[in-house]
Amino acid sequence: MTETKKEKGIYPVRNYKARMFEMIFRDKEELLKLYNAVNKTNYTDSSELEINTLDNAIYLSMKNDISFVIGSRISLYEQQSTYNPNLPLRYLFYIADLYSAMTWGCNLYGTKMVKIPAPRFIIFYNGETLKPEKEVLKLSEAFSIKEKQIEISDLTDEELDEMLELYKTQIEEKKIKLKKYRIIVADQ
Repeated sequence: MTETKKEKGIYPVRNYKARMFEMIFRDKEELLKLYNAVNKTNYTDSSELEINTLDNAIYLSMKNDISFVIGSRISLYEQQSTYNPNLPLRYLFYIADLYSAMTWGCNLYGTKMVKIPAPRFIIFYNGETLKPEKEVLKLSEAFSIKEKQIEISDLTDEELDEMLELYKTQIEEKKIKLKKYRIIVADQ
């Protein structure tokens, strides 16, 4: 009987698929073709593409496969051979670092809006576990408290009136507190 690789203690390098993905799509021409295929666009000039992938050396253990800006969109692409429900949280960390780098030197406390490219996160999954062709992973699924979403159409007229009255009362209370605050601050 022939021993399997696993029985022989031979294990493949776990991240070789991701590294291959990175190697192929590090080339701007190939990355542009992938972007066009995913987004049903037809960009032709790869110089419009700015690759800004996080580097492991700079961000310690934080590394994404490929991120880039084209037009007014920042795209983060990950290749996964193992399903990972934590990718939305990881994407939050990645995008925060990328936006931080992009806005370095901008006055984030000023009165002028700092414009940033809209994000798009895509996971290319090729693992052994069957998954749907398309699946939306949500950061909100990781929240320890699930917020109940109320649809306005689900409320009766009486409930809606009650909510509006409560809202008006809360606004009035806040106005009084703000007025007191202004008086205190102005007297200083």
